[in-house]
Amino acid sequence: MKPEITITVINQHTLNYGDDAAGVALVLQVRHWFPNACINITYNRRHTDLEVIPYNDKNIHHFPSLIISEWNFFQAIFYLGSKLLPIKRKCKDTNIGRFRKQIIESDIVIVSPCGANIGIYTSWLFLFRVLMAVLENKPVYFHLNTLGKSGNLIFDMFARFALKRSHLFVREYRSHRELSSWGIHSSIGVDTAFSLPDLEQSESDCDGKKIVFIPTQLGNWHPHFSNKFDDITFDKIIAETAFFCKEIDAKIYILPHLYGRLDEKEFLDRVLAAFLQHDASAQMHGGIRDFWDYEKAIAQSYLVISMRYHGLVLAAKNSIPFLSLSYENKMDEVCKYTDMDSFNILLRSVEKVSIAEKLEELTLEHSSIVYSLSEKKYFLRQLSSSVVPEIYLRSLYLD
Repeated sequence: MKPEITITVINQHTLNYGDDAAGVALVLQVRHWFPNACINITYNRRHTDLEVIPYNDKNIHHFPSLIISEWNFFQAIFYLGSKLLPIKRKCKDTNIGRFRKQIIESDIVIVSPCGANIGIYTSWLFLFRVLMAVLENKPVYFHLNTLGKSGNLIFDMFARFALKRSHLFVREYRSHRELSSWGIHSSIGVDTAFSLPDLEQSESDCDGKKIVFIPTQLGNWHPHFSNKFDDITFDKIIAETAFFCKEIDAKIYILPHLYGRLDEKEFLDRVLAAFLQHDASAQMHGGIRDFWDYEKAIAQSYLVISMRYHGLVLAAKNSIPFLSLSYENKMDEVCKYTDMDSFNILLRSVEKVSIAEKLEELTLEHSSIVYSLSEKKYFLRQLSSSVVPEIYLRSLYLD
């Protein structure tokens, strides 16, 4: 194994159990292939020293405050101009200067697994950090991301420039297809979190009456949904889920997906109150300290109902039947490659589907679904673990 190499992970998301799961899975893979490497982790937004992904060793360094923000707009313009024109760089003591120094000192840059920041989320800051790594002539690897066009012509022009000069590994066929339409090559895998180690648990850990529900307030963060859409969560999703759970005498555990400053506590309290108004047996899932607890809560359930992408990923990883309430294509594709298409409900058309009937189908097919998901575990783990070995092989030929 090649010693003394510096790898910088950029744009890591946190305060989200799904992003933490994928981020730690990436770091575990990197550490396996590069046991002596210095791994620097920079984040997508400013955080405190306590707001980092929960993984450390002596050669891992978190930089939660080394962040390029919207306040650095003019510095960013100057930096880009300095790459195109003979302008003397004077950004040494700025955020951009410090971030650039981190990139220059790196041998490899990995873009942490995440959603469509380059795509429908149109994240300029995310893109700029990638551009910096590309313009500093570093090998840049996207580790099983969602990528695509944003619809903003200027953003997409810069995105295409950066992506054509990077090594792209995506977690969806749709991303692969959109990149192909730009004339950009990419390789397809599945979500990085599938490579996490198996949980240690016994058969007695599983609760035959426990249904985990993972809601989210889409109107607060997703560009394709308004606050009015969240009414559907109460008017239909909760009502039908409550009816089903009363029919089979099951208890509903509401599982938080975000935490810290991003938590959805007020919304989750409203969800719990709505279930109780429907006379359902429901409670907030306690004891969730990190993504390991989050995954364990999923693994110990009878079935999962998820409005979040990684709720589906970790259910599939642990062979737990799930109902997908899909806000985006990435959820559709998890259902496709796990053969759970018939249990994927598009939230845009949720009013046309009986959630209670779908949940009843899940119970009738429960055993066969568990078996089917179990059969796919090795395949999914291999697909989620294929990128870092290639990075390692290429690293052997770095100058």
